[in-house]
Order: sequence, then structure tokens, then C-alpha cells
Amino acid sequence: AYSKLGSTVIRLREVFAYPEDREPPPPSLLAMPDQHDLEVRDLAYVRDGRTLFEGLSFRLAPGERVGIIGRNGAGKTTLGDLLLRLEAPHDGTIMLDGQDVQDVPLPLYLSYFAHVAQQGHIFHASVRDNIALGWRHVPDADIEHAARLVRLHETIMAMPDGYQTDLGRTNQPLS
Repeated sequence: AYSKLGSTVIRLREVFAYPEDREPPPPSLLAMPDQHDLEVRDLAYVRDGRTLFEGLSFRLAPGERVGIIGRNGAGKTTLGDLLLRLEAPHDGTIMLDGQDVQDVPLPLYLSYFAHVAQQGHIFHASVRDNIALGWRHVPDADIEHAARLVRLHETIMAMPDGYQTDLGRTNQPLS
């Protein structure tokens, strides 16, 4: 029994002595394309054996606005999820100024988008964490700026702990 315990203690020491991973440096804006044209090439997506779209291709210029319409289940939300990299296409590519979006660091890629989901979700976390939406190391000034842009700063400051108010426990009415 002692020999088993001894080897376990040795292994635990090895595990605890293992160096922690370094925080990766933030992605550089210099790696991002300049023109920001978004191109979808021959996109295909199948869900539950049903083809939502196949061979879908289009190009969006900077500042161009597009409306996507269709019946329920046609793939409108899925297309949005694909563009935001929340889903992966079964075939085809999405390009940002000729560069495959899978090669662009996700935080930088998402900085090109504004997205309003069909159903909002408030996480059981602080107001600050809900605004940062899981991104680490977002400066407080950026969090406050975002809240001011959507005219929520005064509402947040009226909460018991301001930006540190836990929305999961206080049941604060936000939408």
C-alpha cells in the first residue's frame, strides 16, 4: 500500500510543479484585413438530415446592409451563426477580404459585427461580465463606454453594486 501511495505523491508533485501556461498576447490589429469585404463561397449546411442551404454565395461590401427573410426553419438564424462562427459550415468558406475567417482570431473577427439575437440571455454573473460576454481583460472604460452607447449606464449605476451587481442573484430587470 505504501508503494502505491508513494508513487501517487510523486505524481502529484509533478503535476503541481508543472509550469502554468502563459497568457497568449492579444491579437494584433495589423493582422486584420484593411477592406473588410465579407464573402460567402458555396456555403452548405445540413441539420438533422435536411439541407438548409447549399451553394450559397454572396459578397457584402463595408457598410452594406442586408435583410434576410424566409419561412421558419429556412436557415436565417443558422446563417447568422455561421457568419459569427458560432457554427461551422459543412462545406464552403467565409472570407474576410480574401482571408478565411477561420484564420482570423475570433475576438478581432467579431469586432466587425453587431449582433442582436432572437432571444436575449442574461448570464448569472455581474453586469460587467454580461457586457464583456466572456471576453477577458476588457478595460472597464470600454465596458462603461458600451453601456453608455446603449443608454444603460445610469440604470447600472442605480443598481446596488453598479457594474459588479450580480444579475443572477438580484433578479434585476434588464432586457
